[in-house]
Amino acid sequence: MHVDVLFSRLDICNLSPLTFVLPISHIFSGIYGINLISGLLLAEVAIKQREAGGGDVPSSFKEFAESSLQCSTTAQFISSISIFVNWCILAFALPRAGQLASTLLPSAGLDPTLLTVGVAAALTALVSTQTNHSLSRVASGAVTILFAAFAALLLPGLAAVQDPIGAFLQPGTTCSGDVGCALSSAAPVFLSCMVYQNIVPSVTRLLDYDRRKTTLAITTGSIIPLLMYSAFNLAALGGGLDVSMTTGGPILTAFAAASLLGSSIGGTMGLSDELENAFFKNEPVAEQENVALDNADDAATTATKASLPSVLMALAPPLVAGSLLASGDGATAALNVAGGYCSPLLYGLLPVVMAAKQRQDEMIKKQDGFNDAAKTRNLVPGGVVSLGVLGVASSGFIFQNLVSDVSDMITTVGSV
Repeated sequence: MHVDVLFSRLDICNLSPLTFVLPISHIFSGIYGINLISGLLLAEVAIKQREAGGGDVPSSFKEFAESSLQCSTTAQFISSISIFVNWCILAFALPRAGQLASTLLPSAGLDPTLLTVGVAAALTALVSTQTNHSLSRVASGAVTILFAAFAALLLPGLAAVQDPIGAFLQPGTTCSGDVGCALSSAAPVFLSCMVYQNIVPSVTRLLDYDRRKTTLAITTGSIIPLLMYSAFNLAALGGGLDVSMTTGGPILTAFAAASLLGSSIGGTMGLSDELENAFFKNEPVAEQENVALDNADDAATTATKASLPSVLMALAPPLVAGSLLASGDGATAALNVAGGYCSPLLYGLLPVVMAAKQRQDEMIKKQDGFNDAAKTRNLVPGGVVSLGVLGVASSGFIFQNLVSDVSDMITTVGSV
């Protein structure tokens, strides 16, 4: 979750007296439902692959999709979209980290853009010199701080809200009260903050491909970001939480810093790994570390370091783009693109294609005399209808954002 997205979109969640309940509950419920179907479809594909004797599914979302579709071209397309999404996240996070550093060091008088370059340089040095195990520990520490700070902010903030209903029903300020405009502006950001499908193959494997456990984990786990987002908005809109970085206090600063650190390290690690495999000879510096496993046995695993060229390629494009988009509404433009176009492609249309291909292969086997009900039982009920709902919703979301963006471009050109 990106803390500054919460700050920049609080007023969108607060629309108008009679329209809040239905539109906001609909958009939140809709995003949750779409993510849930998508996650369960991916888990279904992973479980059936395992049951068919295909071995453990890959942890990499790209490799998982390639093994499902048996198409290297599709895998390269998925990899490029994944790289672009991580670039968008870093294009958002790096300038915000520079702004945070400027807020924390007001006496230095340094320009936020210069501090953003400094943050990128420090991140380059960190990721290119530390192993993935060390970086994972740093990221895990950031997540721990994030949740601790979130609880410390949220619980007193909710208790201080005097009129929760009034907070939700007060008139909004975004798009001059135009509900449709506000929702179309907010939905891509909401979606980009709530996706989790890239870890579904790993979660399914950790749960030993058990249908009941996997369904429970995805159903309950996917609603956590939604509940956090809604509770944070209620506390802020109700006056119980000061979201100004200059007056919010050390807890808010720790919350923001942990969010930016975790997302920046995770995004850079993912990008450098993808770029290493795509453009550079993959000759990682390796060392053996003992890692405690859940079954209480220790196993030696290889710790790798990202090469400097792959890290530079991971950080240079988002640094340039983020600096150009750092002011005004451009601050969230990168996440709007990621959530409006890339997420529906990767986590909406792709799961539909993967599940449809797998189910079609099962029908062919059934016609040839193979009929193992246990291995063909769908995790997502509804057959073609459930696939169609996710496919149509994802396609419609992309089309809506395309129309909105083209309309905004025409309006901007016309006003020049």
